[in-house]
Amino acid sequence: MSVQLVDEYSRRRECMDACHVETALQTAETKAVESATPTPGVAEFLQACRATGRQLAIVSNNARVSMRAYLDRVGLTDLVDHIETRDPIRPALMKPSPHLVEKAPQPR
Repeated sequence: MSVQLVDEYSRRRECMDACHVETALQTAETKAVESATPTPGVAEFLQACRATGRQLAIVSNNARVSMRAYLDRVGLTDLVDHIETRDPIRPALMKPSPHLVEKAPQPR
């Protein structure tokens, strides 16, 4: 077997493993949404920010689907303008990397 074939197999195997891990993470996060509760005072804080005309973005290491489900369940969706979540392909860009914060819209 050539070195190129071995390298290609290895690369594909890593991608498949990463997909399985991401699927498991999304499933666990979505399940956790069912019992998660907002930090006390967060709704009032977000409403106060909104009242000043500020746009609000959430930056999270969670999957987009679980963030949306959480915000919908706790009634905060309308207070958030943008959600920036992890890139399932590039976990090195998760917080504490500044990537997600830098990618989120900046105040005008």
